[in-house]
Amino acid sequence: MTRQAPRPVAVVVAAAMVASIGLAWLPWIETGDTRRNSYEMFRSAQRLGLEQLTPIRVLWFLMPVIAGAAILAGLVGFRRVTGLLSILVGLVVGLVGFIVALSDAAVAVAPSLAAMVGVAAIGSGGFLLRNSQGPVPV
Repeated sequence: MTRQAPRPVAVVVAAAMVASIGLAWLPWIETGDTRRNSYEMFRSAQRLGLEQLTPIRVLWFLMPVIAGAAILAGLVGFRRVTGLLSILVGLVVGLVGFIVALSDAAVAVAPSLAAMVGVAAIGSGGFLLRNSQGPVPV
């Protein structure tokens, strides 16, 4: 008999994935009189020549695709895949959100919310991994 992950875990994963995508479009930093979302923030960093951010930037731009894949995997019933993708999104979103939230350029609450969403995604993804034993619907 396989252990079923409770439905609230599936809801938390799905909510964290949707929130990760949505939060990316809110204002994150302020440069001059302009508030920039996370994608503009990474473009600005690239223009400044901060090439060491390239791996994080690539993951950030792929994050909506990875989050969508996590939701799709959950709907199909692949809990391990859902858990792994949720943890990956949580690490990226949480780390970037935490770093930006601690900076002087941060505006509003988007970076802080991203850090919290990252923790929720990591926790719920870890729960799915720990309690999965094959492709059983979530």
